[in-house]
Amino acid sequence: MEELEKLGLDGFEDLFNIAFVNDKEPVYTLFECLNSLEDDILDFIFNYYKDIHKAVKGNIKSKKTKIELLNQKIPEMFTEFLNFINSNDEEVINDCIKNKTTNKSNSSLLSNGFLFGFLNDEENIYIVPKELLEIYKKNYTLEYKKDKDITKVKECFFVYGIMNGVIEKDFFINLLKEKYQIKLTIKEIENIIKENKGNIYKNKYYTILDISDKENMDSLIDIKNDSSVPYKILDEEEMVYYLYLLQKWFKDLDKIFKNKKDIDYDKLDVLFKIVSAYSDDSFDILDDCNAEFDFDSKISSKLFEFIEENLNEFRFWDLNGNTLKEFDMHESLLYLIKKLPKKHDLKSLLNSLSREALERIYETYDIEEDINELIKAIKDDFQDTVDFSVSNETLETLRSYHESNFTVDTETYLIANANLFIYEDNNDIKVIIPSEFLEILDDTLPEEKEIHYVDDIDDYVYEYITANGIIEREKLQELLFKHHEIKVNLDELDKIVKKEKFLIKDNLYIVLNDFSKEEIDVIKQLKDTFGLDYKVCDYNVALPENNMMEELGDFLDSIDIKNSQYIISIIISGIKFGIITEEGLKEQFKSSDIKISSKDFKEMYSIIKKYKNDISIWIYNGYSINEFSERIKKVKIGRNEKCPCGSNKKYKYCCGK
Repeated sequence: MEELEKLGLDGFEDLFNIAFVNDKEPVYTLFECLNSLEDDILDFIFNYYKDIHKAVKGNIKSKKTKIELLNQKIPEMFTEFLNFINSNDEEVINDCIKNKTTNKSNSSLLSNGFLFGFLNDEENIYIVPKELLEIYKKNYTLEYKKDKDITKVKECFFVYGIMNGVIEKDFFINLLKEKYQIKLTIKEIENIIKENKGNIYKNKYYTILDISDKENMDSLIDIKNDSSVPYKILDEEEMVYYLYLLQKWFKDLDKIFKNKKDIDYDKLDVLFKIVSAYSDDSFDILDDCNAEFDFDSKISSKLFEFIEENLNEFRFWDLNGNTLKEFDMHESLLYLIKKLPKKHDLKSLLNSLSREALERIYETYDIEEDINELIKAIKDDFQDTVDFSVSNETLETLRSYHESNFTVDTETYLIANANLFIYEDNNDIKVIIPSEFLEILDDTLPEEKEIHYVDDIDDYVYEYITANGIIEREKLQELLFKHHEIKVNLDELDKIVKKEKFLIKDNLYIVLNDFSKEEIDVIKQLKDTFGLDYKVCDYNVALPENNMMEELGDFLDSIDIKNSQYIISIIISGIKFGIITEEGLKEQFKSSDIKISSKDFKEMYSIIKKYKNDISIWIYNGYSINEFSERIKKVKIGRNEKCPCGSNKKYKYCCGK
């Protein structure tokens, strides 16, 4: 038994259960069940109560005393346990009520002394002592089960209501009955919904919204009905995690508005509904919030940070409770080929798609059902993609996709455009490029790159880290070798980074030593959102930033302002984060108690405007705002594709307006 305890319970369920089996069937009372146990098993249960439940105190050695104490404590703990009983435990106990014994076992019931095993004709049999069965029959009544069902309905309506805003009645009722085994009638369920500030709309929908606003209700229902993604169903673990997130988000919002007397809990509720309604980008969500509440710039800035930080975990109404990543995954898998055809030409691959997927591709290219016309349009589109590709890395990436492992939430627009196809291979999802496209790629030679060399590796390291803010150690090592023919091992690279006084943490090189974990996570998250390849950096990358710092320094010295270097650092950080605005900078100066006249501030900001769009941005992996905009213009993007700016909106509703 000591060895079993050392091993732990996880992964040793069978071994654990067998250890509790006696040679003979014990008498049906709890006292006799305990008395029939081997000494080490009895000690295990006794120590379990002593250590886990803290229900027994003192150093007791007598077996009789241990049994007497457990005989008293186990029924008390069993009564408490019924408040949290799960369906598996319930099944074991119900089986014992019907048959007196069961061949089902459960380690938690055994270790608590609620279940006892014995060997019968080479089979392990288990019983629940009659005192515990009586407690179960008395306390775990139909009324008790009904109370449990009511609690579950409240929890589900709260979670699924916030996830969806509006949810179909038929789906919700089936969810309760099939997934959660709720035995309540529809009328009882609807009474619970009404008691918990829910509404019933047209007897078809349950909602957390005000149903008097019929125009908005109907509009949201139409959007949800048009969505291709099904309602998200959470398992117990996901439900608990989402409840935790909701609690955290409301606390975070409360902190943002803690000094605003006109913001109460009801307004926080409205605000969160605005944030959850539509899967727009962070800027559009912020605009909707400001339109409702007219926040000042300081609040807007904090709210934007909150939205950006949590955007990928929000469950959006228009996506039927799915996150952006879950939606992308679903969208990609609609194009999944179950069995790859023998020929890998474009026509064969298209004909292997489901009817729904093929119809979507026709719609993307705005073509009626003419397969030859569609093939021509796809080929022309792919040729344009290659001709106007923003970098040689993109072409290499396309080549590498051929029959490689594939992560579905990347390059979704290439799948929707039929430039790439995904297929199942022994439960793996892989990628294939039509054979005609491989020929195009093979004929496309990499362009000559003009590289400005400097003598010292330190300069390259400095430029890459300051341009990117955060960069993985292996990625910087790869970039130095790939673009500058500099081969360096990670230990040597670490020494250079430390010498330049950058931070090394969690396999990352980080530009500032005082970055908080939250700031690091935000930058990493935004980098992933935009998904840009890293810009090739040389000494030219820092020229706009250096020129601006020099001009700002001269200007601040001319007006004899204190802390000029601190002011410049605030400005540089704001630009590098990609969040600097005139109003935001004014608010930051005010909160930092920096005194500057309106006239001087205006002149200072004119210097910032002259340079800021040419300075490398951390979240764009070293590209400036102007370079990022130019990249979007150069890439041929279908009207119905996802916009490459990272907004998760269709191109025609975003940068393609």
